Amino acid sequence: IGRHSITADMDLIIPKSIRTTLEQERLKVDLITNISHDLKTPLTSIIGYGEQLSRQMLSPEADALVSKLNHKSLYLLDMVEEVFELSKASSGHLPMKRETIDIGRLLEQTLGEMDEELCASGFQLKYACPQTRIFIHASQRSDQFCEIRIRNTSRVPLDFDPEEITKRFIRGEKARTGEGSGLGLAIAKTYTESCGGQFHIVIEDDCFIAVVCLPSITS
Repeated sequence: IGRHSITADMDLIIPKSIRTTLEQERLKVDLITNISHDLKTPLTSIIGYGEQLSRQMLSPEADALVSKLNHKSLYLLDMVEEVFELSKASSGHLPMKRETIDIGRLLEQTLGEMDEELCASGFQLKYACPQTRIFIHASQRSDQFCEIRIRNTSRVPLDFDPEEITKRFIRGEKARTGEGSGLGLAIAKTYTESCGGQFHIVIEDDCFIAVVCLPSITS
C-alpha cells in the first residue's frame, strides 16, 4: 500500500443539506445576536428619558402613562437581554467554566434571594396557582446524575406538549394575557445542556414539573 496522507474532507463527510442547515442556523443566531445588541442602546435611552419624566410634576393622566412607559420599556429590555443570552449560549460563544458545587446550598441560596419576590407575587413567577406550594426535591440518581425536580400547581390548563414548551418563544398560556417572552425554559434548557446536563418538563394532571439533571461527583 502506497503512502498517502489521510485528510478528512468535511465537505465529503457532511452532506450538503446538513451543511446548509447548519450555516442557516449560524446566520440566524448571528442576526438575532446583532439585533439584540443594537436594540440595547436605544432602549437604555428610552428608559433613561422615562425615569426623568417620572421625576417631573405631571398630571395624574400623564403620570400614569409615564409609569406604563417605564414598565413596558423595562419589560422589553429584559426580553432583549434574554434573546441575547440565549443566542450566545446556543451558538457556543458563551464561555462556560465548570465547577463543583453543593446543590443543596445552591438551592437554599437561590430560594433565599427570591424569597421576597415569591411571597409578594403569589408564585406568579412560576405560573403557579396563587396560595399553593412549590415542591423542590433533589436526589442522587444511579447514573451519576443529580436530579432536581421543581413541582407546582398550574393556574392555567396544561394542554401543551412538554417537549414543545422548552422551545423558543413558546408559552403555555396561549391567551398571552400575562407578560412573558416564552424564553425562560429555552434559556434554562440551553444552559443546563451547556453544563453537560439535561432539562425537561413533565406534566402530571394540573402539576407542572421542571426536571434538571446535572453531572455529579460521588465519593
